Amino acid sequence: MQNDSKEMESFIQQKWRRSLRGLLACAADLGDAGSPASDTTLGPTAGLNADGQHDHIWDTCVPTFVFYNIPLLIAGFIGAMIF
Repeated sequence: MQNDSKEMESFIQQKWRRSLRGLLACAADLGDAGSPASDTTLGPTAGLNADGQHDHIWDTCVPTFVFYNIPLLIAGFIGAMIF
């Protein structure tokens, strides 16, 4: 019985490690994409500002947050709960 207990404890520790790695990767990606000075937002701004009428925050950062950061946060949370 004691061997089964150690195996279960090892399994739980491995599950926690995988979950924490996933959350850490998600947090790192959110930190980069959530910044107005990130590669995710500056690249599109450079291309869209050719006519000089591009608003960086409203035309690039807000859509990036809505369509990239929020789904990434949800997927990271679900992934941590499953794995």
